[in-house]
Amino acid sequence: MYEICRLCKNSKQALNTRSSLVSSRSCPNWIAPPPGRLKLNTAVALRKDGWSIGVGAAIWDDKGLVIAAQSNQLVGSFNADVGELIALREGLLLALFYNLQVDFAEVVSPTVVSFLNDPTPLVGESKFIVQDIKSMFLAIGICKSLAISKSGNSLALRLELLAFSSAR
Repeated sequence: MYEICRLCKNSKQALNTRSSLVSSRSCPNWIAPPPGRLKLNTAVALRKDGWSIGVGAAIWDDKGLVIAAQSNQLVGSFNADVGELIALREGLLLALFYNLQVDFAEVVSPTVVSFLNDPTPLVGESKFIVQDIKSMFLAIGICKSLAISKSGNSLALRLELLAFSSAR
């Protein structure tokens, strides 16, 4: 948890585990949600051995405050798009756990965004996780999913890599 708080210090502001405010530098490519809204950024890293992924998620408010963040290593062999979907699902579970109303979800993969924004039912290995994510979007209040640059998603990208270093 300390490592997650240390990473959050590179955001505009962050809450640590004791709920005190920590000020820090801003990320120049990060775009805030509209006033009074929250957004979720997620990212995935595929381990070189192919047997696990690292997922990172951060929920932000309009002032750049990190409301919640997590980093997990998950065992399994996944392609990049399925990994992005899993990372997004983990971020949505984080929002549900804290009962947060999140309006926007941002991921690095434009392919994943097209899966989520397409009204046509998906077939294949991604079908069930996309259905799960879409139902969670309704429960959480997400109205839009967007693709974002890696530089605008730097905290989630660092959290995904942290999953590998903190797993023992």
